[in-house]
Amino acid sequence: MSKKIKVLIIDDSALIRQLLKEILSQDPAIEVVGTAPDPLIARDKIKQLSLDVLTLDIEMPKPVNRHKPSVDVMFRSVSQNVGPNAVAAILTGMGDDGARGIKEMYEIGSSTIAQDEKSSVVWGMPGEAVKHGGVEHVLPLEKITKKILELCFE
Repeated sequence: MSKKIKVLIIDDSALIRQLLKEILSQDPAIEVVGTAPDPLIARDKIKQLSLDVLTLDIEMPKPVNRHKPSVDVMFRSVSQNVGPNAVAAILTGMGDDGARGIKEMYEIGSSTIAQDEKSSVVWGMPGEAVKHGGVEHVLPLEKITKKILELCFE
């Protein structure tokens, strides 16, 4: 893999931008090409940079399934806008938020991944996604990044 995945991190929190940059930069296949504290700055950077991935700080106007922001809403949006080209991963967390949305992604042909029960602190969200039938790959946390990269380069 000679081509690196170029990422722009968009978040209003300087701490989160820095943490994401440090975490993503540890992977030799990923290049963080910029950060932005708001959508206006991000818009300008998107025009300037040749990006593969955006990370976004999403705040929904109202709770969905008791959650704000809702993972189901995010997955549904990705499903509608990216379609089968998307890769979705659902990691440790309480409840069932994300289970319906990741199933929608799976049904249109997106690749889907859930963290396995053994490596999860709480197997609520990934467990519910598996139970709903929306997961193609169930993997331990330490293997998820590699699988995402493989799926992106297929």
